[in-house]
Amino acid sequence: MFNIILVLLGIIFLIYSTFLCNGLNFKKTLDREIFRKPCLVIKILVYLFVFGYITFLMYLIRDINSQSPNELLVSVIFFFGAVFVVIVLKINNQLLSSLVEKSVNLQKLNEDLKIRNQDLIQKSKALIISEKKYKDQTNELEKTLDDFYTMRLGMEKQMKEGTLEEENKKIKDRIDTLNKE
Repeated sequence: MFNIILVLLGIIFLIYSTFLCNGLNFKKTLDREIFRKPCLVIKILVYLFVFGYITFLMYLIRDINSQSPNELLVSVIFFFGAVFVVIVLKINNQLLSSLVEKSVNLQKLNEDLKIRNQDLIQKSKALIISEKKYKDQTNELEKTLDDFYTMRLGMEKQMKEGTLEEENKKIKDRIDTLNKE
């Protein structure tokens, strides 16, 4: 009787594992086709195991009064095999869900980086344009300063000559003013 209970529990665990396969609930942003074939293979294998468990259960029910140690060993192996399948599928689901979540996060980060990269490219272009304008203005100012310096030298020459004449005129005017008084 204990053998039958173990095998029945094993069948229940295996049927639960098929729901775990169906329950690969991924976000809609990812392609479910990637997971469809491996999940189908796992389901087919689980159904084959369920068929084997049911066949062994029928054998146990038919010979309900015989309890050999081999039957107990097979029942225990079947039970823990089913537990193993459930544990592996739960871990698999958690890992896949984590990978899908991280993939979605990476896609969001990638989009954010693309936007920031475009912003940096635009700012870099603006800096290049500003640098060119700055260089052009600097060249223009240097040219203007050179022209101003040259003009200043010429003016200085003219001023020296003009200043002497002006000073002479002022002195003459002063002398004339003094003479009138």
